[in-house]
Amino acid sequence: MKTFIILLLSVAAVSAAATNPSNAPVYEASLNEYIDNVIGTLQEYIRSNNIEPVSITNITQSFSEKPLWITYSGRLSLFDGGVTGLVTLRRYGDVELVYSNKVLIFTANLGVDRLMVNYNYQAKLLSIKSHGGASGTVKNIDATISFTLDLENYKVSLNTFNVNNVGKVSVKLTGNKVTDWLASIITNIVVSAIKDKAITTVEGKVSSGLTSVLENVNTVIAPRPW
Repeated sequence: MKTFIILLLSVAAVSAAATNPSNAPVYEASLNEYIDNVIGTLQEYIRSNNIEPVSITNITQSFSEKPLWITYSGRLSLFDGGVTGLVTLRRYGDVELVYSNKVLIFTANLGVDRLMVNYNYQAKLLSIKSHGGASGTVKNIDATISFTLDLENYKVSLNTFNVNNVGKVSVKLTGNKVTDWLASIITNIVVSAIKDKAITTVEGKVSSGLTSVLENVNTVIAPRPW
């Protein structure tokens, strides 16, 4: 309900500023508190629905390496992957609100401070198999969210949630001891998987959660003309 009240006040303020049609119909306002409440609701949604750990697609990738004079070929499988840390999502900087033609567009810069990614792995090199775990940590994920409030039908909808940049990724291997060059290969493949599969999974889950949160907002505001 607090989120809804903040949204009403924001809409009222921007609508009042737009009463003069001779001015350019674009207005910006800070809605930090509203977005913070939306994020808080999303975090509670993640906790209450036991969304974490989020499953990640299995990956199998071939590799080759020539540590001395012989080229070795092998295959690495990453499986039973999971992501945690979505609840560390927070706002960076101020939120912007743009008003044009009875449509409000909210844009915010968000980030995840610390994301944890875990895989089990199995590496096969010639006739030798090695298996263990790979734990990855991703710091300072930068993302942008945009959603729209249509004042004609009183409906809020998510436009985009995109990850713009991924910060430092570190990986720790556990299990069977492997040579340095094989450990390097496994680590590089895990880092690539995190930046690709794991981040794509995060975008999808956060987008899905935000959509559910905004649908709940719609059940409150849809029947009510301003």
